[in-house]
Amino acid sequence: MKIEEVKKIFKEATDKAGCIINCPITFNGRFKNINGRVSFTEDGQEVEKVEFSKRYFESEPDDKCRQIVLHECAHAIVIFRTHEQHDHDEIFRKVCAEIGCTLIGEYDEDNPASVHYNWEIRCSECGRIMRKYKRLPAKFNNINHFTSAC
Repeated sequence: MKIEEVKKIFKEATDKAGCIINCPITFNGRFKNINGRVSFTEDGQEVEKVEFSKRYFESEPDDKCRQIVLHECAHAIVIFRTHEQHDHDEIFRKVCAEIGCTLIGEYDEDNPASVHYNWEIRCSECGRIMRKYKRLPAKFNNINHFTSAC
């Protein structure tokens, strides 16, 4: 997905919500562990900029990218309306529903098991889960055996 399309989706969503958010919307080539981020002023009352992972948006299908844009847009709308951050609370969820975002968040306070990890590092001896990862760190690319201090 190209940045022009990202800006178009963002503008359509903010128009639908009745918000005017004029801030830079860019790709960030340094993002490795996040797909998008809303930055705000020091007082937390205004959106300063919105950035998206260039790597993610170049490699993933447009429908996934659209949901990332809508998710970050929902954060921006919440800041615009309330002048404060709300993470993934009920206010944020209502905005998501309003603009058609189905990507609510990775963590649900009512259901901690909602976090999905693709990789687990388990002790080869006792089977205990040592760490969980959404993305496997490069240092573990060739790991076959791991033993904890069991």
